[in-house]
Amino acid sequence: MIEPGDTFDGFDRQGHLYIVLSSRLGTGEVAIVNLTPHYAVHARHGEFCLIIKPHEHPWIRRDSCVYFQEARLERLKTIRELMESDALRSHPRCAPVLLRRTQEEALSSEEVSSEVKDAIRASLANDPR
Repeated sequence: MIEPGDTFDGFDRQGHLYIVLSSRLGTGEVAIVNLTPHYAVHARHGEFCLIIKPHEHPWIRRDSCVYFQEARLERLKTIRELMESDALRSHPRCAPVLLRRTQEEALSSEEVSSEVKDAIRASLANDPR
């Protein structure tokens, strides 16, 4: 089962790590976002970037940032099929604090669509924590 906090790579050719940000929606989709290396001089990695440090997740080797511009809903069926075919590789789950921080930043980001934000909100509403 794929749940919020699950991570994987292989969804794109650049080898970015993806984080699942929501539970399954009635449409069979989940919200996902990817991390990209952080370059402070790059315009899209400016002051509104959520920086993730290497100690925050075992897959991360250098400062990375959440690329909210590409946060999207993805069919759970597609993710499962790609995992079964070994096109996607699972990695350790996010620590709850990292997942929550990423979800909260996604909700406040102007780059994230309302559909993705709605999926995250629904997930948080159903979280017993």
